[in-house]
Order: sequence, then structure tokens, then C-alpha cells
Amino acid sequence: MDAMINGSPAFLVIPLTLLIVASGAMLVFGSLAQLITYPILRYVLREREDYLVDKLDTYAPKRVQGYARKTNGKSWLTGSLGAFIILPRFIYKFFYKFTREEMESWRAGIKKELGSDYFIYRLYVTIVNVKTYGGTVSIIGMLIEYQFDIAGAFR
Repeated sequence: MDAMINGSPAFLVIPLTLLIVASGAMLVFGSLAQLITYPILRYVLREREDYLVDKLDTYAPKRVQGYARKTNGKSWLTGSLGAFIILPRFIYKFFYKFTREEMESWRAGIKKELGSDYFIYRLYVTIVNVKTYGGTVSIIGMLIEYQFDIAGAFR
């Protein structure tokens, strides 16, 4: 006799539950870490902000150059993250048709201009990616549970 939980096989219930819990934890911890690192990053880069708005924009591929200037510098940091965060990278690669060389050049330019502050920038990008993965996987896991009612949460 197979192990059952709420009428569903345990080999489906346990991994799905762990997946949803782990991805939810990634989402929560990523959000909290992002709330801590973003102000620190802005504080560290505050003196060079005007310079970085112009300089980082020159490294961006031609089709997205000028984006930081159009927003009056308010989202220049967020705009430059597009070279690293998984979802914008996907969009840039498949919809804008950016080449690998354009993206690598953009990333190398950002790394060069930030210098010693690149570590906290990269830490922030990693946290954003963890949060994005956590949120995406959590939503997918909950949709699977809702559709197939594997763990019996909707019975």
C-alpha cells in the first residue's frame, strides 16, 4: 500500500509542499533583504549619481540608451539592473534581440564604472533574482495545487 496524505500520493504532496514553502521563504527573505540593501546602495552611490546616470547609459545597447535620462534619473539604477536580472534579460534577448556581446559589454561597463561599489550592486541584483525566482515558483506551485488539489488544501 502506498503512503497517502489526504487521499493523494505522498510522493506528490511532500515535494509540492516543500517547493511552495521554500519559494515563499525566498520571496519573504528576498523582499526583506532588498529593503535593506537598496537604501545602502543608493547611499553609497549618491555622490556619483549624476555621473553614473550619463556614463552607465552610454554602455547600454543602442535601443535602450536614453532611458535613464527620460526618467530624470529617478530609475537609473533600476534601468541598469536590466543587464543582470533574469526577466529583463529574457525580454532583451528574445524581444529586443540583443546579442550576447551587447549584454556582456553592458555588464562589463557597469562593473568598470562602479568599481569597488560593484559588490553591493551585485549583491542587490542577486537578492532581486532570488526574490523573483521565489515569487515565480511560489505562484506556479500554488497554481498547480489549486488546479490539481494534490495536498487537499481546497477540499
